Amino acid sequence: MTGEEYIQRFYDAIGVEVGPRFSDEYTAVDWYDTSQGLFLGYQGLNFNGFLGMLKALGEQLGLR
Repeated sequence: MTGEEYIQRFYDAIGVEVGPRFSDEYTAVDWYDTSQGLFLGYQGLNFNGFLGMLKALGEQLGLR
């Protein structure tokens, strides 16, 4: 996933609009839902689970 997709989905989940300033290359904010990442256990939540948590936070803050 590119930085653009990560940031857009992140802010969409909490209900905030952001301007179109994104990297079009893979960056340090990329999400790694790979079999290797799951095997190593360094990322305990997949991206869709993370988005669910952000949506709940956005609702708590009155952003959604």
